[in-house]
Amino acid sequence: MKITLSTWLNIALVVILMSSVFFMNTTADIEQTSINPYDPWYDLNDDGVIDIFDVVIVASRFNTEGTPINKTELLELNATVPELEARVGMLEAFIGIPNGLFEFDPAGFSFDSISYWNHSSYDSYGATYDEILEIVDNYYFSGSNSVYSWIQSNTGTPLHDSAVFQNLWTKYPVATASDYITLWVSGQGYTTSSRYRWYISLILTDGTNTYSEKLREKDVEPMHPDDYDNYNATATGADGNTWKRYTRLIPDYLDKSNLTVIIQHSQSSWDYSSTSSWYHLDSVYFSNSQGNP
Repeated sequence: MKITLSTWLNIALVVILMSSVFFMNTTADIEQTSINPYDPWYDLNDDGVIDIFDVVIVASRFNTEGTPINKTELLELNATVPELEARVGMLEAFIGIPNGLFEFDPAGFSFDSISYWNHSSYDSYGATYDEILEIVDNYYFSGSNSVYSWIQSNTGTPLHDSAVFQNLWTKYPVATASDYITLWVSGQGYTTSSRYRWYISLILTDGTNTYSEKLREKDVEPMHPDDYDNYNATATGADGNTWKRYTRLIPDYLDKSNLTVIIQHSQSSWDYSSTSSWYHLDSVYFSNSQGNP
């Protein structure tokens, strides 16, 4: 009778299994040693010991074929993924402003639907106004999104002055050990009339004390005209557009463990006309003096 390789393999497996049971029952108290040190690559069932069961695993796959892989590279890749995740977590913790890059939401999300940010607006004269505050993907300093802000002051009935304020602020208090805060702005524009003003302000508050500074203002009010743009530097964004960096020192009198960050956009008109202004905001984060996270 001809015995095939498969039959020999099955006989070998039975002998190995029976031998292993006999060996374990008769040598339980005998310390086993090897001339070679333990190597986890040969511990196929990962139980911390290289024994007959690892041999059975190999024997059960005898004479099979396939495409070999570089197990060392695979091991390095598996180690890299959690390492990268940890680095991302550290970066988010260091920046300290959730969704400060505005990448959590798709284009079209607006106002209070923007993750981790709140919105409010009003006209101090009680006039009507129009506004947009939404995630867009046609402008972006980094990533693929930014926030687009547009407000328009309207004349009322009867005609009267208008001063619109649109606020975007962090939904939860944030904390930082950094001394500076940075934000990036691009795509600014506005319409004009005989008497108008628009500006962008950075406001920081710890609930008791408040810091406020106008970063960009255009004002043709005859009594106190202003036209300035106090940015620190410019850079080309991932979208190919020019972006302005505004980096500001966080005052020592603020409690940096309980900060609310507010970006205020205001538009006014005093000649009973409608005027508007707009800009894109991206990458709001804590930084050093050079705007580096």
